[in-house]
Amino acid sequence: MQKYFFTAATPTAVVAKYQKLVGMPMVPPEWAFGWGHYQEGISKGNDWEMIPSKYTKAVLSLDSLWASLDYTDNFAALSVSADRYGNFTNNIATVHQLGIQVVPIIESGISMNDAASNTAHTTGDAANVFIKSMDKKAAVGAQHGNKVNYPDVTNGATATWWKQQLMAFKTKYVFDGFWLDKNDLYSDCDGYCSPFNVLGTQRPEKDIENQIGYIPGGERLDKNSIDVSAMYATGTEFELHNKFPLLQAEATMALWTGAKTRPFLMSSSSMAGQGSHSVSMTAYNTKTVEAMEQSVQDLFMANIYGMPFHGSDVCGFSGKTIDQALCARWYLMASMQPFARYANSQQTIMGPYDMTETSKEDSSKQYL
Repeated sequence: MQKYFFTAATPTAVVAKYQKLVGMPMVPPEWAFGWGHYQEGISKGNDWEMIPSKYTKAVLSLDSLWASLDYTDNFAALSVSADRYGNFTNNIATVHQLGIQVVPIIESGISMNDAASNTAHTTGDAANVFIKSMDKKAAVGAQHGNKVNYPDVTNGATATWWKQQLMAFKTKYVFDGFWLDKNDLYSDCDGYCSPFNVLGTQRPEKDIENQIGYIPGGERLDKNSIDVSAMYATGTEFELHNKFPLLQAEATMALWTGAKTRPFLMSSSSMAGQGSHSVSMTAYNTKTVEAMEQSVQDLFMANIYGMPFHGSDVCGFSGKTIDQALCARWYLMASMQPFARYANSQQTIMGPYDMTETSKEDSSKQYL
């Protein structure tokens, strides 16, 4: 393990030294600095396509429209539902005609059941690109109820396979960027993921975690993730867990090699050096004053870490009750952030275009 110590006359100079070491931040395309919209619960592609019209009616601008997992075939990464989003290519073309960019969410796990619209798992299994368990087979995790395997981002063959899969997906639907999500290697299971492995064949006999004398916080290291004994080409999950988002983003950026446009890649997770390959945000927050305040702190911290293009889910992502006055104040604050995107869970179907004049006036009284 290498350790670095930075000394300088001022805090600014210390930060500059750190950023020079880990890599200077990427510059996103101009449209990314505009307003974005992400909404879960849009079950049909034709309804998703109509979101921009709501902004037009309210005389509001919209620069990017994000596609939630609603577009996928049973939540499988790199797939599109033929039933609900069967006209997705034309939906995206219509949005593009309005000058709006399209960014889909991509989960880290590759479903073990290939969807009709993609064969990512079959090709990945054939290329031997997945993280292995102690039984030498692909480690099994779970996301959204699906059994999944995870790409081994330290394997050279994985980079080739990943680029091929994403390029085919990007070309077919003409996406303008990607949002890499759950790339802290999230799993619905803790560790070896029983009951998917009914006999527990992937449970290691000598778990790395059981050999650690002290675990900070007393919480399992594999909570909602794959087992820490899982094997990459160059190490174990215990050693490489934090590097996954960085290496995944690095492999994804290969899509734009030689491109004439600036790349756009959002990553939910990050580590030192992430800013050279992707941008980040404070996602999955709540509809509270505290979350709005926290987003300001997060923005400043991200700048120190070398990820200046940062922001939060404006108005809060989760929660059933929307305080319109709070949202109005949050919108104003977000206008000064590099990344500004409205995002909402399925619990509340409401957007900036639903704001009333009264709520805008109330915000100036309550949240100044």
